[in-house]
Amino acid sequence: KEAGRGAFATRFLPKNSVIAPAPLFHITNRDELIITYKAVRLNNAHAPKRPLPRNQILLNYCFGHALSSLLLCPYGAKVGL
Repeated sequence: KEAGRGAFATRFLPKNSVIAPAPLFHITNRDELIITYKAVRLNNAHAPKRPLPRNQILLNYCFGHALSSLLLCPYGAKVGL
């Protein structure tokens, strides 16, 4: 199930509030930000190789909800990316 399409807040925001004074780009599938590195052996030389999935750092700067695949990511001169 999806949580909807839009922004999410943990506190009340009056109508027409400015949340981030920057344009947003939309990532409709947060799984696109997962990078899988080549397979490595984690514990010992005889263990099977396993790929290491990691999140891209961009995910730290995006807004989203755990039940939605949509991410809203600000960009611009003063966003700090």
